Amino acid sequence: MKNHHQIPTSKKRKARQNKDATFNAVFDMEEIQKACESYGLSFAHRMTCLPGIKTVRLLGSKIKTRGTVKEGTKQLYEARILRNPGIIQEGRKTKDVLFPELQSLTEEVKTLESVRKRELELLKDSNYQNKIKECKSNGGGGNR
Repeated sequence: MKNHHQIPTSKKRKARQNKDATFNAVFDMEEIQKACESYGLSFAHRMTCLPGIKTVRLLGSKIKTRGTVKEGTKQLYEARILRNPGIIQEGRKTKDVLFPELQSLTEEVKTLESVRKRELELLKDSNYQNKIKECKSNGGGGNR
């Protein structure tokens, strides 16, 4: 039995490290690969000879197809986007048009942030905060 470099292998460990060469020394690996691929499997270097040595079971691993689902989903998404006239119109805008829009939206975000901060301060200062403190100091009781 020889490894990929045509060097004889004699130890069990070396034989296990060179599984393809080990199987190829005894079996026709092309036929084994064809048999596994016909079921959508790749040969997993496991073989069981059943009694009578007329039937052999090959263990295979399922071949995964990568990227086909995501690519199809991505293409559907892009096709759906390109049918939307609003997106096409946005894509045709120049930097001269987009820059003022960006500045306007940035100012709007700043304004909304200041409104949010002001509302939070009003909430903290509200009478509810004092009522909660009063209830806590009375041991959870309070006026009902």
